[in-house]
Amino acid sequence: MNEPDFPDGFQGAGPMFAAVPDLSDQWFGLADKGATTYVVEHPGADDVAFLDLSEAEAVADAVAGGEFWRWEGQIGWTEQTPARTESEPEAGQ
Repeated sequence: MNEPDFPDGFQGAGPMFAAVPDLSDQWFGLADKGATTYVVEHPGADDVAFLDLSEAEAVADAVAGGEFWRWEGQIGWTEQTPARTESEPEAGQ
């Protein structure tokens, strides 16, 4: 059974924990230890956080236009999935 917001055929573990707007205590515990996490902003629902990059990329492609946040501890920045990067024309073309 697929969750409605995951791509067909998705075989990953799914979100490790909810990353609600104020983020969960579990996420902060990992961030305080310097863990790398990946947060997918989900329009119309709670954001979700992953420990596995490939799972985050699959969900980001399905629900977030191929964009997600990469967090190294509590420092984060947006990244694009390979599928989104490949679909965009190079600058100057």
